[in-house]
Amino acid sequence: MKNRKLLYSAIVILALLICGYIWQKDIKDLLTYGFGDKPTHELTGSCDWEKKVFSKITLFEQDCTDPSLESPLFENNDGTILETKKTEYGYSFRIQLSAKDPSREPLDVVNEWYAKLRSEQKQKCEVQNADEPLQYFHDGRLMWTEDPHPAPHKIRYKIDVKAEIMQQILHEYSGDPGGGEGRDYICGSLVGTTWGGHPPYFEFDDRSPDKYLFIGSYGFEGPLIDLNSIRF
Repeated sequence: MKNRKLLYSAIVILALLICGYIWQKDIKDLLTYGFGDKPTHELTGSCDWEKKVFSKITLFEQDCTDPSLESPLFENNDGTILETKKTEYGYSFRIQLSAKDPSREPLDVVNEWYAKLRSEQKQKCEVQNADEPLQYFHDGRLMWTEDPHPAPHKIRYKIDVKAEIMQQILHEYSGDPGGGEGRDYICGSLVGTTWGGHPPYFEFDDRSPDKYLFIGSYGFEGPLIDLNSIRF
């Protein structure tokens, strides 16, 4: 009887080890993120949410049948870059995963990027909080925009045009001047964007202290992913 119990125990332990090996990523995600694995907002069109699990990044992407909409994301060989196919204008949306010393503060990493700007760019640009505050309709419904919003565990920064510089440009043109020379990529080509685009931003998650994301520039309508659902 004792030998039989030992055999059953060994079988159970072996089965648990096998299951743990097969589902180790799912178990790690569950322990890290809990059961809140779902999109953070409702769809606004006829698309459906689809969970996309890449090698190192997981997110929710809109599955749409309209071929005119932005193409889906594809990953590179080592899984550190997710990118859409380039449009006819040579543009693509990109998410890039980079290593980080766990002891370093997020702001220190962003300040290193800021230090790469030219002197005239630093005079016009600064490090800012990239999270947009949530807004609501009068009846209490969420007025969602596809931008990064305050979320538990996440810290986001962007390098963007200073408010007083923006006001100077708007005053000079008596309103929105649109894109053009002197207004596009004021903060440079790496961390800057066109006048009509959302600047790239850096995302840090205290549950993954050894890495961070660089989210590329996108139009104000947003990419076809739930930016606040990204795990890495």
